[in-house]
Amino acid sequence: MCFSIGQVRVEISFLFCILLSCLVLFDSGLFLAAFIMVCAHECAHLFAMYLCGVHIDSVELEPFGILIKKERKALAFSRQMCIIFAGCFANLFLAVISIILHCFFSEKSIFLQLFFINAALAFFNLLPITGLDGGQALQLFLSRYKCERFALNTGKTVSCFCCVLLFALGMIMSFKVRLNPSLCFFSLFLLIQTFTARTQSN
Repeated sequence: MCFSIGQVRVEISFLFCILLSCLVLFDSGLFLAAFIMVCAHECAHLFAMYLCGVHIDSVELEPFGILIKKERKALAFSRQMCIIFAGCFANLFLAVISIILHCFFSEKSIFLQLFFINAALAFFNLLPITGLDGGQALQLFLSRYKCERFALNTGKTVSCFCCVLLFALGMIMSFKVRLNPSLCFFSLFLLIQTFTARTQSN
């Protein structure tokens, strides 16, 4: 499915439609709420790009994320950082709003769940891992003072180290606390993304 909003082309994959349909039909509400908060995170990036005058070519909605294609435009370091961290700022803002609403409507557990969802999204995206906001910020910071190759290799090393720590934490949570191993799969996905990004960059 493809349509345009102004000058921005929006593409929605078939698998994305299936995932959204399953969430609406079979989910109790928690994963659907998380999905909406992820969309809010990405919309904050888009809004920050708009404020910084960056032209957005297309937005592709995929099952495992939202791909934003934009023009290559030289921006000040501060503006680039604002665009990178806009999603985390949005999730932190929504987390604060959720905990305030929970205080007023304590019987509504959904607000407490929204707080934890937004806090978790902000925390994970701040991790210095390739593909996450923290990884982009680390590489941008390093490339400002060092060569691009050094920034890329250092970012890859830090990303792999964090992925290994996340995988170990997921294993501990799976066997000790008896939680589902989703963190393990998530860390492996990020690790694969790290090596894929390195291959593409070369």
